[in-house]
Amino acid sequence: MMRTYVAAAAIAMAPAMAHADVMAFSGWEDTSADAVFGTSGNVSDFGYTSAPDPVYDGNHSMFMTEDPVSGTPNAVVAWVGGIEAGDEITATMWFRGMDSVEDSTAKARLWGGYYDATDTSEHNSSAGGPSGFAGKNETWESMTHTWTADGTTSIFGLEVRIYSYGDNNMIWGDNLEISVNNDNATIEVAGSSSTPVVPGPAVGIAMLGGLAVVSRRRR
Repeated sequence: MMRTYVAAAAIAMAPAMAHADVMAFSGWEDTSADAVFGTSGNVSDFGYTSAPDPVYDGNHSMFMTEDPVSGTPNAVVAWVGGIEAGDEITATMWFRGMDSVEDSTAKARLWGGYYDATDTSEHNSSAGGPSGFAGKNETWESMTHTWTADGTTSIFGLEVRIYSYGDNNMIWGDNLEISVNNDNATIEVAGSSSTPVVPGPAVGIAMLGGLAVVSRRRR
């Protein structure tokens, strides 16, 4: 009797689990992984920072510098593949800018792009981003934005833009969280070699020891 009840509950829960997001996180603690997946513009250096240098959480963060100061250089820190028109991609990341002289401080912004392949040289078009900045005045600030895929390509690249002013040409980033509401999508994040967390039917089935068979279905 109990087995029948548990199986029925699993089937009833299946639609909700099928709609769960694919999610990934990076705190740039895995220094053996790529700090970024590629850059565009005048990014002169990038990599890992270790405490006591600026770190929001844990022992490491990522950094990038701009030289010469011109344009709006960026680095790709996550790839989201297998997306379709209407999918929503949400990212949150913490930033801190450099303020070594009394002038405008360096700052950062999340941005997005559509790519023909997981390669920064295969940029197709801009996906835009928020209007604000984060990390001004040597203060850690978070930035969150949601993009709605327009179907241009099946690959989205999450970009970090740096805005430099004179000698203030360095930013730090930490604790990236990114998700997409398409359970067939994939996410790869810089600074981490861990597998994304994928809530969905497979999780429920594993927890129930295979008592119910639930098909994986799209939104």
